[in-house]
Amino acid sequence: MHRKAAFFVKLHPVMSLYFRIIRVVCIVLSVCQTLKAAVTTTDSLLIQLGQYPTSSKLRVPILFLLFDENIKNDPNKAAGYIYEALAICNDLNLDKEKANALHKLGEVNLDENELDSAIWYFSTAIDLLKESAQPILLASAYNQRGIAFENKGLYKDAFENYLNALKIYESENNLEGVAKQYLNIGLIHQYKQEFKLADNYFKDALRISQNRMYEEGIAAALNNLGINCKEQNDLDGALSYFTQVLAIDQKNNDEGNIAYSLNNIGAVYELMGAYDQANKYYMRSASIKRKVRDYIGLSNSFNNIGSTLIKQRQFQLAKNYLDSSFALSLQYGFRNNTVEIYKNFYELELAKHNYPRALKYYQDYVNAKDSIEAYENAIAISEMQSQYDLNKAEAALVQKEKELIGRNYLIAFSAFLILMLIGLSAYFYYNSNRIKKLYGLLNVQHKRLLLAKDEAEKAAAIKTQFLSVISHEIRTPLNAIIGVSHLIRDPQYHANLANNMEII
Repeated sequence: MHRKAAFFVKLHPVMSLYFRIIRVVCIVLSVCQTLKAAVTTTDSLLIQLGQYPTSSKLRVPILFLLFDENIKNDPNKAAGYIYEALAICNDLNLDKEKANALHKLGEVNLDENELDSAIWYFSTAIDLLKESAQPILLASAYNQRGIAFENKGLYKDAFENYLNALKIYESENNLEGVAKQYLNIGLIHQYKQEFKLADNYFKDALRISQNRMYEEGIAAALNNLGINCKEQNDLDGALSYFTQVLAIDQKNNDEGNIAYSLNNIGAVYELMGAYDQANKYYMRSASIKRKVRDYIGLSNSFNNIGSTLIKQRQFQLAKNYLDSSFALSLQYGFRNNTVEIYKNFYELELAKHNYPRALKYYQDYVNAKDSIEAYENAIAISEMQSQYDLNKAEAALVQKEKELIGRNYLIAFSAFLILMLIGLSAYFYYNSNRIKKLYGLLNVQHKRLLLAKDEAEKAAAIKTQFLSVISHEIRTPLNAIIGVSHLIRDPQYHANLANNMEII
């Protein structure tokens, strides 16, 4: 059936795109419905909460429900509801509800990697729960406190809390709780290199989880069995277990566990010598851990990436990742990871043939196994070295800035001179062109004036000639007329007047 569907999509890409769009729309609508339902539930609880005065006992269970509704999306808001519930419990001496509130605050701090605060809240809750009839909650508090101790590297305290939780779960016949404690106790044996004991606990946890079809327990047991195989150099077995775990986590869309599965697969590939493949899984794991704010896990991923980069002889990049891992471990007090970081720093300096620093890191690695004080001293030394390097770099930077300022002044002055020369050249070039144009215009005007002068002289000569001819032609008959006129005035010619007039 799946093959036919794949073939149909291959032949009809338009239909494939259509179905994908429909699928995305359905997912968006589903998410919107979920968010709407969540908002509606929260609003409904807030309305109920407003019906009771701030000091009412009836507000406490509503505040617990508001905590559960908001813990995933807004942990700070959720913590605010619990603090209000805790204040009411203190005022009204509600020990049972107070223990529950303290347990929830412990979970918040554990999720935020505030381990000391988490231990305090769980310890206070345990003291109250011992007097109340809430065995499952008491077992959960022991279990959670054990996890906090384990994350701090205090395995003896963690083991004691896990055993206390196991006894309660067994007495209450809570098999899922028993399976969880088997896993946790097995991890302690694993840390002590007692692999056979650890393997027995993990297989018991797997058997219980499979019988109850408890997928989260199955995945945890397979994961721990994979780690056991890896620690004993059974890499094929480890890869098989981790691959099964990743499939379950992806099926459940559990981002936190997906990140750990990717990290574990990367570790196996690193041991196999497939460093590029290992780093690909480590990077994917680190990305998810940053997203879910798992900073202890992120520190571990950075440390693993640094380890593979050392083997690939990318020393500077490896140091950057190890420094980041070291900073996170210092911030959250994850001592177990600190030991591994020192070991990788030692491997880094050894690969660089920097034997004095390699020796120093090896000494820190050995000391950190037994004492947190050595860890803190190493941090102080590292900070002093970093401060010295920083001061030295700042002094060099100031000197370079001074040199750069002098160089900039020279460059600016040179640029100013060049701009002035360019401006003057442009000015003279412009004026030169303008003068040439004016000279050309004057030359044309001069030629026109000469031509006009010649034409005027020719016209004057023609005029003079014309007047001369006309004057001659007019004078000739006028002379005759004037002479005859004189004769007319003479009396002796009166007798011939009529004849003379005829002549005229």
